[in-house]
Amino acid sequence: MKAVLLAGVMWAAAFSAPAADAATLVTDGTTGIGSVHGATGVIVGGNTYTVTFQDGSCAGLFSGCDEQTDFPFPSVPGSAVLTSLANDAVNALLTQVFPLISGVEANPRLIRGCTSTAVCNALFPYFYNSAISGANVNLIGVQNTSSAPAERFFRGTSQTSDFSILGQETYVTWTPSSINAPVPLPAALPLLMAGLASFGVLRRRRRTG
Repeated sequence: MKAVLLAGVMWAAAFSAPAADAATLVTDGTTGIGSVHGATGVIVGGNTYTVTFQDGSCAGLFSGCDEQTDFPFPSVPGSAVLTSLANDAVNALLTQVFPLISGVEANPRLIRGCTSTAVCNALFPYFYNSAISGANVNLIGVQNTSSAPAERFFRGTSQTSDFSILGQETYVTWTPSSINAPVPLPAALPLLMAGLASFGVLRRRRRTG
């Protein structure tokens, strides 16, 4: 009976323990305008990334912004169709990063690169159309407004359009920190396995005793 209780306690401990490798905000140490610079430990498609909010142009931040290979999560080759990884990246911003930014719903200016009191669009490129001029780069990301929850957002831009002069836009860059990272498991899982193994040994001893 004691073994059963021990196994139950270990099971509860394992699955109530916080998950490892959760995303962590990167800030400048204050809570003012532009204080949120990004996040580490953001998981997309099993890989872990550091996300950074940055002003600048698409060409300056994404190696010229004129090839699909310049983008962290490019579209399906030859089309503007989003890949599952691009969708996962947007969902990672919505579920892993933005929920960590306390007060951002009321104050979008907390995100570096955004100075508008009403809206902040955090975007990254996924498609370049060489056949047109002007707004020939497709962007996707998250729109955060002071009047509604954060949601996915699309827009077009040119390669040279500088977000540093646009108060409601900032780019999101993705830097891989580990590839094929394992899906985080409860930190106490080894304890659970050890408990179950002990329980099995005790049962075998009782049967042979």
